[in-house]
Amino acid sequence: MAYDRGGNPDFMRSGLPRLALKYDYLLDAVFALTALHLAYEKYADPQTSEYYLSAAVSFRDRGLQRMAPAMREFQLENTAEEGEMFAMFWFSAITGMLTMSMVVVLNRQRLSIAHSERPSTAKPFISMLVETAQLWRGTQAIIDVAKTLRARVYISVNEQLPDSEGAKLDPEIDARLSQLETFIEKPGPSTGAVEEEIEDQHANIYRSSVSLMRKAFESILATGTFDDTMAWAPTMGNDFALLLEEGVPRALLSTMVYGTLLARVSHKWWAEGVGKALVDECSMALAESPEEWHDLIRWARAEVDLPVTIVQHDTPGVSHAG
Repeated sequence: MAYDRGGNPDFMRSGLPRLALKYDYLLDAVFALTALHLAYEKYADPQTSEYYLSAAVSFRDRGLQRMAPAMREFQLENTAEEGEMFAMFWFSAITGMLTMSMVVVLNRQRLSIAHSERPSTAKPFISMLVETAQLWRGTQAIIDVAKTLRARVYISVNEQLPDSEGAKLDPEIDARLSQLETFIEKPGPSTGAVEEEIEDQHANIYRSSVSLMRKAFESILATGTFDDTMAWAPTMGNDFALLLEEGVPRALLSTMVYGTLLARVSHKWWAEGVGKALVDECSMALAESPEEWHDLIRWARAEVDLPVTIVQHDTPGVSHAG
């Protein structure tokens, strides 16, 4: 497996495996990711690929069961040794990678079999993002702690990680994020006081989605790392995930723009095509959205090399009250 030059390959190749030998749930996560990589590589051999996919699911499920007591204790006591915090942090990170890569592997298998294209009504990549946000919602405390120690994880001892604060975005990206901010500040037509109150509650969620996205774009520019990119869905958490699952337009619009960011990670096998697929699914679901949104939708599709014109599919209706 290849690692970015800006990271710390020695930790990934030796430090992480040694840590996994001390914590069985982390070892299960490493085995699960390894099995999924084999399933990915063997996609043209359905029987072998399915074998490794099944093994990955078994390792992942066992790891989740083993992780649960450690997580409960950490949340109750808020104390843990540094090694255990790192183990829980990396288990959380790998679990997200597993959720993403399982969809990648399944999609690769389908596309390798004649007449087995994904039905137009399916939205597996949106569902993947929802599941990732929900799986990681209990690990935010660990992620917050791990950030203070990130230099020992992501970069070598003698390197300094640049600060993303003040990084100057590409003018086009900056303009598109500002455009997104403008759109999410405009709620759809309401039908009463209750709906208006709900919209006010959701407004902060949508604002946070853009703020975190801007930070992630700046982080890539300043550091060359994808930490903030991968943390977007988990940090947004369950409230945003539920809005996305319900097909609320503003949640879909923000996720579509996030897809253009995630597409920058497509060189990783476990994220291959995920950003592009998210843009496609979200933009399809937004085909009947307000006309003023369509410029942003066309831009997002062009960014990930999709046809700018959306071909209308027979998809379930989406509420336009977002």
